[in-house]
Amino acid sequence: MEKRGKAPTLYFAQMSKEFLNRDPFSCVLCGSRMVYTAAIAGLTVQGLINNAQSIAKLRYVRD
Repeated sequence: MEKRGKAPTLYFAQMSKEFLNRDPFSCVLCGSRMVYTAAIAGLTVQGLINNAQSIAKLRYVRD
């Protein structure tokens, strides 16, 4: 029985690009590149919806 080689490492961005045919870090509205800064633990979807305006003002994104 032959030993198989090590499986390649798959990353979220690679899988998203292949499956969705879209860069996961590009803005769906303007197409500019987004930068991942941090994940906020414990924030629910409803919390994001309720605070969308204040969250949008947290960081200015240049064109």
